[in-house]
Amino acid sequence: MKLFKGFKIDIVSVLGVIGLLLTVLCFLSANLSGDSVDRVQQVGPYSLFYRLYKNLGYRLKKLNATTLPNQQGDLLIYLDCNPNKEDLNNLINQWVKPGGSLLIAGINDDYDPFCSAKVNTSRVNSIYIKKESRHRQTILKPNGKQLKHLPENNDWALKNAIVFSEQGPLLYHTTQGAGSIYVLTESDLLKISYLREEKVAIFFNDLFKPYFHKRIYLIYEVPTRTDQAIPVLTLLFKDKMFFVTMQLIWIMLLFVAWQGKRFGQPQLMDPYRKRTLSEHLKAVANFYQKTRSLKIIDHINLEYFKFKLDKIMGRRFKSNGDPKEFENLIRYLGTVLPDISEKQIRFCFSETENLMLNQIQNKERIRNIILKSLKRERQRINLS
Repeated sequence: MKLFKGFKIDIVSVLGVIGLLLTVLCFLSANLSGDSVDRVQQVGPYSLFYRLYKNLGYRLKKLNATTLPNQQGDLLIYLDCNPNKEDLNNLINQWVKPGGSLLIAGINDDYDPFCSAKVNTSRVNSIYIKKESRHRQTILKPNGKQLKHLPENNDWALKNAIVFSEQGPLLYHTTQGAGSIYVLTESDLLKISYLREEKVAIFFNDLFKPYFHKRIYLIYEVPTRTDQAIPVLTLLFKDKMFFVTMQLIWIMLLFVAWQGKRFGQPQLMDPYRKRTLSEHLKAVANFYQKTRSLKIIDHINLEYFKFKLDKIMGRRFKSNGDPKEFENLIRYLGTVLPDISEKQIRFCFSETENLMLNQIQNKERIRNIILKSLKRERQRINLS
């Protein structure tokens, strides 16, 4: 608990409130944002692709294959394409021929949809692009991993190829009407494990540069829903729930820390050891700080006043004793303190319910005057 210009601020509680606000803001941003790629695909094999090229300034937007926008020379990326021949022809007629570009990233069929070549899968050791007729630049070494490619003996694919492997072409370019078509046989090149390579990311950046000031639309296959039950712990740490769960854990830890700070660590003490007055008052003050009960303060002040009064007068006063003795004490204090009324003196010996703080302070002021006056009177009697 820290004090700032008269206000007490509990840092632990403040941090807990901040964590709760972050959780609410995360939920609102995730559910009230527009229909963008960031909302649909924040995780998964293509998450680095979305994050990387959007941060570079490309405008990426999710698109449904059945509702194509007006063509303005934009690029449409079809991830893991497996459309039938009729749907592919409609896509070419509506998007490519008017002047747009289509990138089919990943062929799931056994045959290429344009050159009808059989798509093979082999172990690939290097991926390169040709800079000149006899010069090539290696952009990736898959180290014998299996990738899809077109056959090496396909002259049409070799003539239009942009990216090669020692097994055959991986990416080629062709035209239809006023637009362009790019076919990437293996979509793994756009996934996290391959796109982490700097040369691969730079290559695709160069490929997308003509569409930097336009819009890149994305079509991807939505995973089919399964009836398999998801464990609760997996669900709590899955996708966007990970941030929310971590914030809730943070708030819970702060709550535990706050409770420990409030009540303190348990201390083992000898139950038969005699407590000093300072220890007793410290314990009562600590209890009062937690309960904010003015009645406790009033009771402790009264007991302390009686203790000091008995010490000055050299006698033991018992409030539950003879009422006559108490009345004699009141009359004696009235003679010593003529400026203080009998009502005020009796007020100093009373315990009243629902006292205000200023009343307790006023009572203590009168008690202090009584003790000082009695002390001076006792000294005068002793000297005489």
